[in-house]
Amino acid sequence: MSKFFLHVRRGDTVFEDRKGLDVRDVTDAVRAAVHDARQIVANEPEVLPTGQWMEVTDDQGNTVRTLRFETIV
Repeated sequence: MSKFFLHVRRGDTVFEDRKGLDVRDVTDAVRAAVHDARQIVANEPEVLPTGQWMEVTDDQGNTVRTLRFETIV
């Protein structure tokens, strides 16, 4: 298992994932990020997906994927 963090960015604002999640690999972390992004958009209809993205980072703080909300919802 590896630990990944899913940070949400809205413009200049960053919502840091301080807990992280333990998953098998980057592919599973990306799947979780896509799921979370879809949940955020569904639960916060006043917030448009444009200008938001999810940064998937490893336990060393390296960004391994950046996912724009507008392309995954």
